[in-house]
Amino acid sequence: LPPSRACVAVGKGALPGGRRVMMDCSLQRGSGGYLRSDGDSPDSDSYLNQAFQNKHHLLRKCLHVQSISHWAPVCIGPYSQANTLRSALVFLAGMIGLVPESMRFIEPTSSEVSSWEVQLCQSWKNAAAVLDGLDDGGRLMGGKLEDSLGALVYVSQTALESLLDVDDTDNYESVPWKRLWSRADIISRESLSCNGGIVMGSVDGSAPDTQPSDVDPSLYDEDGVLYGGYEDEGTWREMTGNTE
Repeated sequence: LPPSRACVAVGKGALPGGRRVMMDCSLQRGSGGYLRSDGDSPDSDSYLNQAFQNKHHLLRKCLHVQSISHWAPVCIGPYSQANTLRSALVFLAGMIGLVPESMRFIEPTSSEVSSWEVQLCQSWKNAAAVLDGLDDGGRLMGGKLEDSLGALVYVSQTALESLLDVDDTDNYESVPWKRLWSRADIISRESLSCNGGIVMGSVDGSAPDTQPSDVDPSLYDEDGVLYGGYEDEGTWREMTGNTE
């Protein structure tokens, strides 16, 4: 399975020195052979053999979504949504504001909210869903956005241009790019605090089948099972015809 990646188009002249391409790579020794081998046959690489003998963690595991679903966007290129190293460090692919079930960009429902704002919210939600869907072959390994060590948020020039009609340039908050990043920071912090709206355990099926949540009891069926036992809310409502 391929690595995770983030590709950003920056346009001609955006990189220093007239460069057209810039690439950063993170490598895990032996992880390619680890994925290609079942571990039953001895390998000439002693490091790889030691990795298979370690029962405490997996050297590398990939999450590669290949079909349309309600919980995460399907891969639209040669990459994986997530690569987990040593059952601990997760590298997520770049996320954009696609609605998983339609693979179309999410659109704002109010004129008071711009398209880049709702797309940023959706991007965080997609990242949270992928993290929650992780597992290591039976043991819980899902994560939350609050576990993130770092993230990069890219916004397009179009998002900046949407703020250029502001006249009060003396106000710090009214300077377009500063207002842009201020709003992006608020959205990102809110998404981190609520895990992008994803209920922990809802994607990987590890959510406890106990009492309904005090936050939103409508997410549980009459038996107190989250999403009626389905992988996410969208699938549950589609399969049961429950649109309330």
